[in-house]
Amino acid sequence: MGHDILIMTRKHDDAGHFAGAVPIFRWVPVILALFSIGCATVQQLGFEPPDFDLTSVRIDGLGLTGGSLTLFVDVDNPNSYDLRTGQIDLALDFEGTRFGEAFLDGSTTFGSKTVTPIELPLSFGWAGVGAGARALLERGAIGYTLATKLTVATPLGDRSIEMTTRGSVPVRRLIR
Repeated sequence: MGHDILIMTRKHDDAGHFAGAVPIFRWVPVILALFSIGCATVQQLGFEPPDFDLTSVRIDGLGLTGGSLTLFVDVDNPNSYDLRTGQIDLALDFEGTRFGEAFLDGSTTFGSKTVTPIELPLSFGWAGVGAGARALLERGAIGYTLATKLTVATPLGDRSIEMTTRGSVPVRRLIR
């Protein structure tokens, strides 16, 4: 059995360039175009944390030591992709006084560029009720602060988020 040996040679053109080779400066526009497309894609995938807005509260039960409520919260996802979370921890203050804490376990998906309503059960003690009741009587609304902690899955990886939202809920929206 014989072995064939193949020898490859490159031919040069009259200018001294390899025949079939493309000079590097001709690749520059292509490289710049690919770089621009990549940057635009990454910029489009940039992350903005969702906004949490307390829309109303439902009283579920009252007792000697406190009670239970359901918080109705709108979650606005400004991103161009869905966000998924496994647990949401939320602390609610009324008029600067800690009122209670809410937890939502289980997978929740916030659609891209949409507002998703969620319901969060909250237990409270009577200690936080005084400041809120006074504000309701004086102004007809109650100031709130939502301190929220969650981890969301994004196309860019998991993100841990801690945020604080402040607002005011009028009486007509406070009790559903």
